[in-house]
Amino acid sequence: MEVAKGLIYYRVSTEDQAQFGVSLEQQKKHCQHYADTNNIKIEKYFHDDGVSAKTADREGLQEMLKFCAEKGRKINCIIVYKIDRLTRNVNDYSNILVLLNKLGIRLISTTEAIDNTPIGKFMGNFLAANAQLDNDIKSQRVTACMHEVIEQGRWCWKAPFGYLNSRDEMNRKNIIIDEIRAPFIKWAFEKYATGLYTLEEIRSELNNKGLKNWKNKEISFQLMYKIITNKFFIGIMKTKEKEK
Repeated sequence: MEVAKGLIYYRVSTEDQAQFGVSLEQQKKHCQHYADTNNIKIEKYFHDDGVSAKTADREGLQEMLKFCAEKGRKINCIIVYKIDRLTRNVNDYSNILVLLNKLGIRLISTTEAIDNTPIGKFMGNFLAANAQLDNDIKSQRVTACMHEVIEQGRWCWKAPFGYLNSRDEMNRKNIIIDEIRAPFIKWAFEKYATGLYTLEEIRSELNNKGLKNWKNKEISFQLMYKIITNKFFIGIMKTKEKEK
């Protein structure tokens, strides 16, 4: 029997690992078992660890697609544990399939019935659409939660420079003033407000005063500009869609 040549792709997101304990090794073993059972020689393994499948801009995935394009028809199939390991976006799924079909490479899901039959193609599209729907619903919920947090006057993301991440008495994420850096930031705003100093002059003086960034290095012009233009320092909390 002629031995087919294949690739294995596997992926986990941070959420997968935290909520479901899904590991890269579990997926790899499952895909390898499928290959061994079906007389498929795996030429190479590709994976993305802690990365969402919302877009196709993933290092492991792009390396695999490039490998396929370079090897042409020397590869017979790509094996994944589930369609949503490959992508959670309908358009990306369609584009990947078009590329693989041109190269004569078959996509195999070890846990789902997809193939080149009409029903198999429908199932693949349905599974990709279902994965995207799940992502979109989660995104909508996250946005709603972000709006609610802002309405409560709390900030639960990375603290702006001059503040520190903390938790309140109810153990909810919040921020507090960084007692070490805050006086420097206050001084910078006071000097800038006079109109007598440029940002570069203020930055230079802050570095002379000994202020360091998060990585204990000198304050860059980019950070200085980000501080001065951040509405948070004038009491306005802003996300992508909301200000308060």
